[in-house]
Amino acid sequence: MSSRKLIKDLMTKLEDNENRNWLRHKSKDLIITVAEQTGAFPNETEIWRSYNDHNLRKPVQVFLWRSAHNAYKIGQYWDHITNYEHRGTCPICDVPETMEHILLNCKAPERRRLWDLTSSLWQQKGQTWPAMTIGMILTKPQGANRAFQILVPEMAFLIWKLRCEHRIERNDDPEHAFNLYEVTGKWKAVMNERLQQDCILTNKERFGPKALEVNTVLKTWTGMVHRPEGESLPDNWIKTLGVLVGIGSYRRGRNR
Repeated sequence: MSSRKLIKDLMTKLEDNENRNWLRHKSKDLIITVAEQTGAFPNETEIWRSYNDHNLRKPVQVFLWRSAHNAYKIGQYWDHITNYEHRGTCPICDVPETMEHILLNCKAPERRRLWDLTSSLWQQKGQTWPAMTIGMILTKPQGANRAFQILVPEMAFLIWKLRCEHRIERNDDPEHAFNLYEVTGKWKAVMNERLQQDCILTNKERFGPKALEVNTVLKTWTGMVHRPEGESLPDNWIKTLGVLVGIGSYRRGRNR
């Protein structure tokens, strides 16, 4: 489906009274992305399937669902609440604070740092990091491999959590902004927790038919893991102690 026809169909749906209320609470970028992947205007079930993925942790699934349904109190939510209109504006960039802005465009150093680290990690698998879009974050990109399907939502969720911590717990105080070492530590913690979850889930005695295949986990993480002292890894490193997610060196990437 061409972008021109897709947008035309979307506008037709928006004018349809039967669909107007349904669409009002959905991310239009998400709808367009799903439509581009499937060739049809998505219904609620198709949107749910796009992020209700067993590869994602439940908190990440909830974040994607709420983002897709514009359920967070950001941006336009505050426009008509007297004396609180300022909360809809990004304090760093002085623009409306949409989810797209928070995840992709905000000048907050922690946002750039997290995407740079993640793209560098992805490139260690010999892959090219794409130009990220909000639709790509909120859906499961068609044809994307499992590693990408895990990395992107996890980083989006971490960026969101740091934004909330800075705005709410740190009261938007620039004197209490995250430093890059702190952000890198949080990134490592999330990535290694996710790696360990996968390794644990390969235990067939414990999880039976729901266990992950060892080869699935190896294919997902090989190229992105190492030993702290640089020792070589065996072909099957699932039960090897001290295996961590990490990049050889931090490389600045293009603006993401």
